[in-house]
Amino acid sequence: MADVSLAAIRKTYGALEVIKGVDLEIKSGEFVVFVGPSGCGKSTLLRMIAGLEDISSGTLTIGGQQMNDVDPSKRGLAMVFQTYALYPHMTVEQNMGFALRFAGMEKSEIDRRVADAAKILELDALMTRKPGQLSGGQRQRVAIGRAIVRQPDVFLFDEPLSNLDAELRVNMRIEIARLHKELNTTIIYVTHDQVEAMTLADKIVVLRAGKVEQVGTPLSLYDDPDNMFVAGFIGSPKMNFLPATIVDRQNGQVTIALATQAETKLTLPISDAVTLGQNVNLGIRPEHFLAEGQGDAQLSVEVDVSENLGSTSFLYAKLRGGEPLIVEQRQRQIGARQTSVTLGLSAATCLLFDADGKRLK
Repeated sequence: MADVSLAAIRKTYGALEVIKGVDLEIKSGEFVVFVGPSGCGKSTLLRMIAGLEDISSGTLTIGGQQMNDVDPSKRGLAMVFQTYALYPHMTVEQNMGFALRFAGMEKSEIDRRVADAAKILELDALMTRKPGQLSGGQRQRVAIGRAIVRQPDVFLFDEPLSNLDAELRVNMRIEIARLHKELNTTIIYVTHDQVEAMTLADKIVVLRAGKVEQVGTPLSLYDDPDNMFVAGFIGSPKMNFLPATIVDRQNGQVTIALATQAETKLTLPISDAVTLGQNVNLGIRPEHFLAEGQGDAQLSVEVDVSENLGSTSFLYAKLRGGEPLIVEQRQRQIGARQTSVTLGLSAATCLLFDADGKRLK
């Protein structure tokens, strides 16, 4: 295991700056996930840690040693890519042990490490097969096994599940979580899928346009986001944002009225400076809507589509002004197409953001 430290890390391609001064501390044994939309720089940042991309400025430290100019093979890392990159003419056993054979390790030690990794990943029965005889999930387990046998200080995963179907993704998430628990090693994992981030991470790093927006545990980011970007990115379905206006403030509380449904007013405890008439956005997660008559305010919506998923239903609705809304109900369908539904809002589960997207607290 090893800790990883990034201090003022930047990456430029000519005049284009893609990583814009990232500071990050990853503790030994942590499972850290880089998450963000396509093009945010998460894979570039991972490749800089791996040594596959040069660092334009800043300092990278792994296990207390500066690694900016150290060869990738000497950084104590092992990387699992989006593509499996297995040799098609080699068996599972040969693929897993190739890097060790190339390094000149003794056969007995190679055999021991490969056998240990195969047991961890439940590949024992597949060792004589070639990649073309394996499923996608099995091939990804072989790629992970190839990394395990190197006994690295840090594992790097670059969107390893993106080529798998939905069921395999769920199974592989469970296997990777189990692997981290069993090996107790440092893992840095890149994904655009916030469900993977929420289910796997000890700590999530949310990136946007080459900058870190927020770092925290999955639940801290879910419950206490710093801005609308993090609030909207973490959580599935994503948080609803309703335009509103400040209509009153006193004794550390702010009263807002929805922009297109002014009769819906809600009072929240906000100590940040706001002004009367200021435009804001009310954030509420789909599961936090209440039944009619409950909560601190009532909200009327028109339901376009209802999805029944057994114990849960999703209502895809619109406010009077046309703003889309997603409502999660822990019950069977309660509304049909073009049916008016009244929902309750609780101030305790709502968040407030200013016009620039900054969280008001």
